[in-house]
Amino acid sequence: MPTLYLDYMSQPSRACAIFIKLNHMPVDLSNVLIHKGETRADAFRKLNPLGKVPFLTDGELALPESAAILVYLAQKYGAPHHWYPPRKDSQACAMADAALHWYHSNIRAGAARLVFNTVIAKRLGKVPNPAYAEEGLTILNFALDQLEGYWLRGGTQSFMLGQQVSLADLLCTCELEQLCMMDKAKHGTDLQDQLSARPIAKLWLDRVRGAAQPAYADAHSLLWRASGTIARPKM
Repeated sequence: MPTLYLDYMSQPSRACAIFIKLNHMPVDLSNVLIHKGETRADAFRKLNPLGKVPFLTDGELALPESAAILVYLAQKYGAPHHWYPPRKDSQACAMADAALHWYHSNIRAGAARLVFNTVIAKRLGKVPNPAYAEEGLTILNFALDQLEGYWLRGGTQSFMLGQQVSLADLLCTCELEQLCMMDKAKHGTDLQDQLSARPIAKLWLDRVRGAAQPAYADAHSLLWRASGTIARPKM
């Protein structure tokens, strides 16, 4: 049986866990806690020298990177094609891959940099970099504009690749949820602030949350508790 090593405080880990649970895939979920240094431990480094989660093993396969893991599982277990198209549909696969690449270099690049340098760095005993936080916010603002204008077609498309939820939607929303760790009064922005002037993105986020229940709420319960002052979103 495949094993997914994950930490529910990790955005892409949550996306993988949600996808696995929604599609009832026989994959063992093994917690590796980043804040306890478990990703740096020798035992985990022997499995994954990169020292990051999520990470999947399946027989001789040792697979890093969330997008690769999600695509592999979709193909291995024959997930419904709205998640990821069949390989014979080369054009649909090309667009799905483009969305996954875009997520990593835009939504994740901005949101992860912003949240790490405003909240997470201090919790890990590291020094936050305000310049990196500002850079992350700039990238995120640009990415959210692209999300609404290009991927959601100005609101005429319900999800990034059409009218049904996809792997790209799941990765992007899990990344944005991390902003609930922020407090506008302390950090200048938070998830609610980012979406307040973006009704198309807000509706899309609500759609993805709804389409991925109950696994979505289960996977985010730890994050929502850890966020403290931020109330759990209504589903």
